[in-house]
Amino acid sequence: MLLCPHETPLTIGIILFQFQTIFTFSFDSSSSSSAASEIPPYLVLQDRSKIEPYFDNTTNKNITTSAGKSVFLPCRVHHIGDRTVSWIRRRDLNVLTVGKYTYTPDQRFQAVHMENSDDWSLQIGYTSKSDAGIYECQVSTSPPKSLFVSLNVVVSQAKIIGSPTIYFNSDSTLNLTCLVDGAPGPPDFIFWYHNGEVINYNSPRKIKVQLEKRAQAISVLTINKATPSDSGNYSCVPSNADSAHIAVHVLNNGGQPAAMQHGKRSAESLINSSPSLTLFNLFTSQFISTYHQSIVHFGNDISLSTFLPLLIRTCCLAFCLPAWLCFVKDFQSIR
Repeated sequence: MLLCPHETPLTIGIILFQFQTIFTFSFDSSSSSSAASEIPPYLVLQDRSKIEPYFDNTTNKNITTSAGKSVFLPCRVHHIGDRTVSWIRRRDLNVLTVGKYTYTPDQRFQAVHMENSDDWSLQIGYTSKSDAGIYECQVSTSPPKSLFVSLNVVVSQAKIIGSPTIYFNSDSTLNLTCLVDGAPGPPDFIFWYHNGEVINYNSPRKIKVQLEKRAQAISVLTINKATPSDSGNYSCVPSNADSAHIAVHVLNNGGQPAAMQHGKRSAESLINSSPSLTLFNLFTSQFISTYHQSIVHFGNDISLSTFLPLLIRTCCLAFCLPAWLCFVKDFQSIR
């Protein structure tokens, strides 16, 4: 394109103005982007610190456990920043943990927290019934923010079928069944004791224990070819329940323990040896006792009016004795 001589200065000025505008816009854009990328880090951190911490309300706030087991109370805090998480027992306002440090002398309490995690759980080891109650997870904001967790500790009771006393014949198989019902979960273990000592399952006498961990935990103790030495007190001790006890008697040759046989013979001999003689001796002793009481109270001035009530009482007791002896005999025959 050809330019006239008188149009040349104007055209050159327009071109220079457009070039300056483009250059200025490019320079401002690059300066703005570089300035944005050069924001001091402490300003960014200051903005993030303005975000208030908050709890995750989806965590479980009602925890149930068995006595003797460890338990974790959950607490999840988002955007905690430089704040501190503490656990407080509401019953006595006892501060248990501050951050990751245990503040109470009871070392069963520990704060559990992993790096770069929002979880600040409270671990309680070997829980007991006294540990039940409300626990507070508190964040050191102003004012403090709190999350409350309820802990329920269940004390289950074991039971041995046939308790409190059971009998086995010698050379038979001794079976004891222990039930653990009502616990939140199955026990970690169940120990059997005989007269206060743990039973050795590796005994050559083929002693074995079977444990079924179901909704109702069942443990069966089996001793083959039981002998009188296997008699005694047996205890079933689960890890998550109170123990149960039973008295076991192993009868020699199918008989009864010596103490029971002796007691039975004594009762029968009293009744069966000579009922008439027994009644006569009892009546005579009661009459003599009544006469001596009359002498003590009235001296030699004993009349029919004073002696007659005592005599009637003696006769009543004498007539009640046969009925009592028959009752005892029937009771012994039932046994």
